[in-house]
Amino acid sequence: MKKITVLTILVFFLGYSEAKAALNSDNNLQIPHELQQFFEIQKTTELGRYFIMRIKKARKGDALSQLIVGGIFLASRKIPNHLEQAYMWSFLAKRGGIPEASNLLKYEIIPRMTAEQIDKAMQMATDCLTSNYKECWKN
Repeated sequence: MKKITVLTILVFFLGYSEAKAALNSDNNLQIPHELQQFFEIQKTTELGRYFIMRIKKARKGDALSQLIVGGIFLASRKIPNHLEQAYMWSFLAKRGGIPEASNLLKYEIIPRMTAEQIDKAMQMATDCLTSNYKECWKN
């Protein structure tokens, strides 16, 4: 379990230097109402801006970014539906060919979820995939 957490943190910092350039492109990050306040706070820090950059890449199908976003949602207990978001993004990373995502799901995310939460997260992932990543925020 510790390896997965450490791996997620290391991967998080891999693209940190890309954050500013990526944030300047595609500033139309549409997010659900319940996450608005969280994202407004994130814009004020370097790590927060990096997170937003990774969200943008994840919504374009970048599997590594999906894994990072899943790990961030898992760690962010103050975010509404954080486990469902963590599951959805990690599941998408797994489908995108990132093998570490399977372990994150199996050992870190699924054990903390109810069957209802898993069903909801799977529906969110299905909606995200069938909409070509345009409907990744529906709850």
